[in-house]
Amino acid sequence: MASSAEQVSAGLLARIAECRTAVLPGPRIPLLIGEAPVGYVGAALAADMADYARPHPGGLSIPPEDAARLNDIATPLGPAHGFRTRGELFDVRARIDGPVLATLDRGALPAFGVIGVGVHLNGYVQRADGPHLWIGTWFVRSVAPKFRRSRRRVKPTTVVGSIAASAFASVASSDAC
Repeated sequence: MASSAEQVSAGLLARIAECRTAVLPGPRIPLLIGEAPVGYVGAALAADMADYARPHPGGLSIPPEDAARLNDIATPLGPAHGFRTRGELFDVRARIDGPVLATLDRGALPAFGVIGVGVHLNGYVQRADGPHLWIGTWFVRSVAPKFRRSRRRVKPTTVVGSIAASAFASVASSDAC
C-alpha cells in the first residue's frame, strides 16, 4: 500500500497532467527570432505582425536585428488579441538557459506562446490552531494596498515575484560570482 505522501504526490501529478491540455503547435504558427524558435502565435496575430515578421519555412520569423522592438510591436496589438500589458518585461529565449533574444510584457506572453519564468515563495504562519499556509501573491496584489491605505503595519512573511527581463545579466557577468 502506498504511503499518504505517495498518494498525495500521485494525486498532484495526476491533476497537473489533467491541466496540461495544450496541443502545440495546434492551429498556432511557430514564432522564431532569426532561426531560433521562441513561441507560437495564432493566425490573426501573425497577420497583424506581417510588417514586422516574415514568413519562414519553420513558421514566422522576426529578424534578429528587429527583435528588440518585439514588445513595442506587441503592446498595441493587445486589445485586438485579448491581452493587456502590465509593465513587466520578461526575457524571450529559445531555451531556458539560452541568450536573451528579445523582451516581452508578461501580459503578452500567452498570446505569443512564449514561456515566462517566475518565482513564488509562500510562507507558514503559526496560529493557535496550528500552522496556516499564507499565499503571498493574493496578499501582495489584493490586501497590501488596502493595508497601506489604512496605515496599518504590514509585516511581509513571504516573497513573491517574477524573474524580470535580464535580471541576472549583471550578476552573470560579475567577477564576484
